[in-house]
Amino acid sequence: GDRKPPRYDPKTNRADITFNVTLGPLVHVDIKGTRLSWLPFLGARRKHRLIPIYGEGSIDNDLIEEGERNLFNYFQRKGYFDAEVDNVIHREDSKVTVEYKVDKRTKHEVEEISVRGNRHLSSGYLLSHVPLEGEGFLSPGHFDEKLLNKSVDNLTALYHDAGFQDVRIDPQVMDEGSDIFVTFEITEGPRSIVNSLDVKGNATVPLRTLARGGLNLQLGRPYSPRGLSEDRNKIVATYLSLGYLSAAVDTKVTTQKNSPQRVDIVYTVHEGTQVRIGSVVDLGAEHTKTSFIDRIVSISSGEPLSQSTLLESESSLYSTGVFDWARIEPRSPLAGQEKEDVLVKVHEGKRNRLSYGVGFEAARKGGNVPGGTVVLPGGFPVVGLPRKFQTSEKTILGPRFSLEYSRLNMRGRGET
Repeated sequence: GDRKPPRYDPKTNRADITFNVTLGPLVHVDIKGTRLSWLPFLGARRKHRLIPIYGEGSIDNDLIEEGERNLFNYFQRKGYFDAEVDNVIHREDSKVTVEYKVDKRTKHEVEEISVRGNRHLSSGYLLSHVPLEGEGFLSPGHFDEKLLNKSVDNLTALYHDAGFQDVRIDPQVMDEGSDIFVTFEITEGPRSIVNSLDVKGNATVPLRTLARGGLNLQLGRPYSPRGLSEDRNKIVATYLSLGYLSAAVDTKVTTQKNSPQRVDIVYTVHEGTQVRIGSVVDLGAEHTKTSFIDRIVSISSGEPLSQSTLLESESSLYSTGVFDWARIEPRSPLAGQEKEDVLVKVHEGKRNRLSYGVGFEAARKGGNVPGGTVVLPGGFPVVGLPRKFQTSEKTILGPRFSLEYSRLNMRGRGET
């Protein structure tokens, strides 16, 4: 609505603010042609979940079309794979009605899902990455356009990782009455192989340190973009752990003119400056011994300033149960300096904890005498008793109360 300028009253030192609110039209959503559920309350809940107009609290063409897609996908998941959903908007002066017309058509079942044309990857391996599902007990299977496209993307990614960059996946959907058969026709194409691999620019860190355990891409093995990205991230992570906080790696991939399936790869490293720890300063501890903190964080002067080591040390401080807040960071922003102090900031939690409990117990005392005999002291003979003999039995009632006191970090060494 519109807001009028405040009216200030100098006598009372107060201002009156007036808002003029204009209510928009009342929006009503109606679904024609079917029900979302035979139970009214469940149908209303599903309608609110599928139609985003309710969740957004507004109406526009994008939200209306999103509701149409949601209804279409909902009925496809129910087995109505040929369902059609259209929307019609009726506008009046004070009311807008969004009408979704649903034609479910015939219910289908996913009879079979298969792949064809795969030579290098097994059918079982490929189908395990297909989100489509065949019919099962009380289920027509799972099939819709989103799942079909997702299946194509998954299969394509698998082949790219295996070195088949030109693979083509063609989904074929056959509708025979009420049964659906889905076949993924695969044209693998040629396989790309790593012809050469070179790492440049690593002046201070040898390759055996950068690629501990080996790189994903190797000479003579299949080439994949994901392997290239993982190798790049591995090299950068190694530099970061060694204190090269501005390190970067560029990648270059070229194919040979006479043999397009042979790929040459070059990693170019920009090391930057290695930053080492100057001094370690502990801040915020009141009762905790400095030696205890230093032992937990396990960082010392002269070591590379590794961000992963700082985060691990923070986690170690939390795990002691002594601190409710901890942060380890450089004293100053990093701007090319070779040495920087590290601040260990902590806040100690409460040292004293008191807990108590109150309860009530009822216990029965006495009962039958085992064996039906009583042994008397002084060497007297055993006295036999009747089978129905019982001792006096009582129910003892009594309260129960517990009190527990804990002292944390008693001597400043994390002891409880």
